[in-house]
Amino acid sequence: MDPENMPAKSEINSLEETDEIAPSLPLLPESVDSESNALVKLLKSPQMFITEIKHTPDELKEWLTLLIAGAAFHAIYGFAAGMFGGWGTALMAMCKAPLIALCSLALCMPSLYIFACVSSVPLTLKQALRFAGGVMAMTGLILIAMAPVGWLFSVSTSSVGFIAFLNVAIWGIAMIFAISLLKHLSFSLRRSVTGVFFWIIIYIVVTLQMSTCMRPLLSMPEHGWFAGGKKFFLIHFSETMQNEITDRGSVNSTD
Repeated sequence: MDPENMPAKSEINSLEETDEIAPSLPLLPESVDSESNALVKLLKSPQMFITEIKHTPDELKEWLTLLIAGAAFHAIYGFAAGMFGGWGTALMAMCKAPLIALCSLALCMPSLYIFACVSSVPLTLKQALRFAGGVMAMTGLILIAMAPVGWLFSVSTSSVGFIAFLNVAIWGIAMIFAISLLKHLSFSLRRSVTGVFFWIIIYIVVTLQMSTCMRPLLSMPEHGWFAGGKKFFLIHFSETMQNEITDRGSVNSTD
């Protein structure tokens, strides 16, 4: 070999040091390990969370933790969003938000297990419960992260239509992060999880309808906490936006 083309000794030493250092680089955040809390794994290493569901099919101890934490996070966001209508509305929304999430999850649990079975996704009932708890907790984590933003607009604007759209958008962002758990589930199981994806779509629709059943969330009704009556969530949302446009037009006409 031509001596001029041979790497310098300093370069060889540098490469040897790199080879020694590279294998020791952590693949996961240093604060995450197998003993970490389920929420820590879900937040910092969703893949580890899913992998543990795969390798510990009979454990259910983390499920209750995920549900309680998810409900608490939904309650905090509900309080922040409910400040649009004052303290009384905030307390009402704080109670309704976790109730909406828990009821929606309970109604969708049978379909999660059955969809997983018929689409050849090897989930036991306990694994399905833990995955569902992870979806709710992940949604809650994103909601609590966005709670300050929701609170700011709730106390600083009078537009019902805008606040309704903002809250749906924030919840939609939270669900996108929850859906990302499917990527980790598919990677861990080494197979398609289309059936579980369809389940999440159903869970989204059920949650939207549940929130309509438990309306209102941004104002106090005349009696009690519930408006009553049957209404489809798309109709309810469109009526809210239409009323906003009508009210704005009335104000402009008066001016």
